[in-house]
Amino acid sequence: NSTDAPFINTLAASFPVLTNFWSTGHPSLVNYLHFWSGNMNDGGSKIADDNPPSSHTGVAGNNNLGQQMVAAGIPAFHYGQNLGAGSPTVDGGGAGPYGDQLYLVRHNPPGYFSNPAPTSYVKDYATHFATDLAAGTFQFATVTPNSTNDMHDPYVGEANAGYPTGPSNSTHLAMQNGDAWFKTFLVGTGTIASPTAGSVMASTWYTSGGVIIMWMDEAGDLANGADVGGGGGMPNSTLGSGDTISGGPIYGMVISKALQGSGAYGTVVGHAGLLRSIERYFGLPTIGDAATTNYGDITALLSQTTGSPPTVTVVNPTSGTTSGGNSVTITGTNFVSGSTTVKFGTIAATLVNVTATGASSSLT
Repeated sequence: NSTDAPFINTLAASFPVLTNFWSTGHPSLVNYLHFWSGNMNDGGSKIADDNPPSSHTGVAGNNNLGQQMVAAGIPAFHYGQNLGAGSPTVDGGGAGPYGDQLYLVRHNPPGYFSNPAPTSYVKDYATHFATDLAAGTFQFATVTPNSTNDMHDPYVGEANAGYPTGPSNSTHLAMQNGDAWFKTFLVGTGTIASPTAGSVMASTWYTSGGVIIMWMDEAGDLANGADVGGGGGMPNSTLGSGDTISGGPIYGMVISKALQGSGAYGTVVGHAGLLRSIERYFGLPTIGDAATTNYGDITALLSQTTGSPPTVTVVNPTSGTTSGGNSVTITGTNFVSGSTTVKFGTIAATLVNVTATGASSSLT
């Protein structure tokens, strides 16, 4: 309800807010790695720093969401704002507002893993995202704003020792910047009802059933910078002793055409629960802590759909060997990237790639 985030407040009135959403811990890095791999440890210890990949080589070989997407043949990319032509494994992009760089690897988790190589699927946001969105290049994407727009740190110009106490304070730029960036990202200069061309909500990807998860990584108390959780944790007694969740309650939201007008979602969920939900949505194996239900699950939100069912008009070729291994192109209507499955009899097709969506659809 901050007056510094009017657009996000508008979204919250229209789409489900995750009202029982919990982070993994502090500082930032452990939250991103828990989301990306279901693993919060480097070796046998929970990660408790924001050090770069060169300091966490024990993480590099872990199973992760990028690896799963590649193995399943699902077009997937990560977009980092202000990555530019730099390496996705180190900070860069020029000076940010808090003494850091604009691109922070600790907020861009693919940089910590070696399989797949980050350079193969991590892209600069400004250079590639809008073009890829328009071209239907991805079925799954993650986007990290830069350190000016991510709403992460104390507001621009204030001391780290304290936060301003009221919205009239002129240094509320961090929240204002993030809200403005997210508005441009989702609707351009338009509105939820009428987004402008080039924005996510105006894209075929979104109007054909795309789902957006907006989430924060960890929580801080606006009064004094302390843990909101006060050292407490995610209210789930089934967590193991080594899997303590202590980052406090955080903000998240799920946005899709099917969910517009839905109320808040109050089931407990954590970062590994988001991973589990995405894996289940795409039919992938669950890995790490996402293999359990301890961290919640929002698959029910992701799987809600609107619109007409798919129809098939042409199948080419019309026959093939029963041993499989054939490439088949199907033309029809209302195919949706990430949520259209194909079966030949009772046998599911693999590596399904929707190359066009909506009223004129095709897939291979």
